[in-house]
Amino acid sequence: MPNFTNPQTFPTFAELPPSSTPSPPTPSWFLLAQIKENMTITKPTLVVRDRSGTDFAVTFDDGDHHGLDGSDGTKLRFRKGHTLVVPRAARTDRGEGKKALVRVSEGRGREVRVLPASLERVVGLGALVDEEEEGGGEKKKGCAACGKEGEVEGEGERKLMRCTGCGVVAYCSKECQVRGWNEMGHKADCKVLKGIREIWP
Repeated sequence: MPNFTNPQTFPTFAELPPSSTPSPPTPSWFLLAQIKENMTITKPTLVVRDRSGTDFAVTFDDGDHHGLDGSDGTKLRFRKGHTLVVPRAARTDRGEGKKALVRVSEGRGREVRVLPASLERVVGLGALVDEEEEGGGEKKKGCAACGKEGEVEGEGERKLMRCTGCGVVAYCSKECQVRGWNEMGHKADCKVLKGIREIWP
């Protein structure tokens, strides 16, 4: 799991390569930006904000972005406050007096993903996934609800059970799992963590 604050893998808008530079065939970097507005001017357009606080537009050459299918076949939902993920994004400079933007060229709309959380929350949850995976999944860790230490997927009294939805957080009991889901916000975070692991396995 890459570090979302790494500028080589997750550049801000200002750090994106210009569109005139050929991109490598594999997705080696990703633009992360929070959706501010979902609108259409002359073509389907999102207004987004990156982690540096810069606002810019993302346009789609595939036509109506409301009907775009994601890589998993489901319709993408571009909701205000959610985080847009654009692989191999490039900055398109449009000449004097016009603001630069990111253009998703025809055929690349299917590569775009949306995580159902703010950019700040995605970065925070990404750190959780990164911490979890550093130990190969077998390290000692605490219950996500009560903090009781145990062995993830271990045996005996100290066994912690992973969430079957995201596979990231773990709990020491059914009671802690219910508490974590309802009272501690895992119900919302679970989808985001699952999405993060699907995009960056």
